[in-house]
Amino acid sequence: MDFTDIGTGWYFERELTSLEPITGIRITHGSVVPPGAVSPLSDMEIKRNLLESGHQPEALEPLEDIELLSDKADDIEEDEPKIRVIKPNLDVSDGEEADTVITAVRQTKIEALPVFQSSNSSSANKRQLHCIPQSACGELTGSITGSVWCYGYGIYDGICVYVNMGGPRMAIEVIRAKLSKGDIVSCVPWDAPSVELTAGEGNTGMYSAFLQNIPKAKFTSLILYHELLTQPNYGGASTTFMIHVSDEQAMAQLRQHITKLVKVPVFPEWTAYLWDAGQRAMLLRPTRTGSNVKLYIVTLDCDAWTRLITCGLAMRQIALPCC
Repeated sequence: MDFTDIGTGWYFERELTSLEPITGIRITHGSVVPPGAVSPLSDMEIKRNLLESGHQPEALEPLEDIELLSDKADDIEEDEPKIRVIKPNLDVSDGEEADTVITAVRQTKIEALPVFQSSNSSSANKRQLHCIPQSACGELTGSITGSVWCYGYGIYDGICVYVNMGGPRMAIEVIRAKLSKGDIVSCVPWDAPSVELTAGEGNTGMYSAFLQNIPKAKFTSLILYHELLTQPNYGGASTTFMIHVSDEQAMAQLRQHITKLVKVPVFPEWTAYLWDAGQRAMLLRPTRTGSNVKLYIVTLDCDAWTRLITCGLAMRQIALPCC
């Protein structure tokens, strides 16, 4: 770089900016060869040396051959099935009993499956609200002022998964705090022994709360959902729950759980089969509830549900839908 009235400066090109030089600065591009070093050949010199030495560039493949190979690759891809079903081992040795999955598939009667009508695409994208059945099933104790009524609960393995209650705001908050701390709250029916409701020993903060306050009536409605119901774990063998409002709603929700769990496609046409065979294999079963609520346990066993699908395909209980 030549600087007017200053002199010449040497710079590597990577040290310069992309801005145009201002007045008084002139940039001259060139290569610098240290003393005693050989200057690198230019592109023109390299080409001339190759031609003089007799080296010729290798010819490219003809375009027709490339297109022919591409057509053959397309034919091979079309011949391969897009979905490949690996048939499970259905053979049972003498004296050995078939496991629950194979037994469930064999006992499933296609003609006796419940009717499932999948929603069309326009209504499937709309959010649908369902009313959970409720009726008074006892009084909850553990509050200060009392008069808190239970309108439904669900229990599994000593853990209260779902509870619906209503009463004065202060009493509701006290019971909510006790359940959140893992304490025991009793539901006392008028015609049966009391039932203990708890999140489990040592478990705190396990519930999601849905609160609705009616100030004019001095009444507060509270529904508590355990995180086993609201946050299913699809990463390993675990358990989740779902509330049964109608057969179509429950079957659709079950298919959604299975779709997120397994690594194979799950088609809507298989919904009724999964509902029936899943109950026969004890992967889906009801749990203890109070009031008119129906609560189902869903075993999130990826291998078991996958085998239920593959065995169903192998035994022709279900089939891949036609495109």
